[in-house]
Amino acid sequence: ADLLEQQNQQLSCVATAVYYESRGEPERGQLAVARVIQNRISENFATSACAVIHQRIDGQCQFTWACGDPQAVTPEECEQCWQAARAVFVERRYQSLVKGALYFHETTVEPNWCNLVLVAKIGHHNFYKRSTRPHKPCK
Repeated sequence: ADLLEQQNQQLSCVATAVYYESRGEPERGQLAVARVIQNRISENFATSACAVIHQRIDGQCQFTWACGDPQAVTPEECEQCWQAARAVFVERRYQSLVKGALYFHETTVEPNWCNLVLVAKIGHHNFYKRSTRPHKPCK
């Protein structure tokens, strides 16, 4: 596949992730989700956006919706999702939006995560990065 086709595939993966994770969120919330995906590439979780999104760690899907066979989201279905993907992945904007966060969850759940520090609250999501000091005991 040529470079443009590869880029469009990656943007499609990011826009789809933004849609399933944050379609009801304000623009900053959608940008933040895209930023976490980019941060995970930078931290070598995987080598591409699509790989990050479909990655399993210890058998667990990192993006729950990606465990199924989700339909890709077209620009017509969610233009704002595609704009967020382009802003982060093509234009390289919003570098510090979530301060290096690698993880996020909805504010309505409390995952049993440890060794992470809360760095941002945007919309209905909390964003975390790795802590150099444990802030709660791991179970």
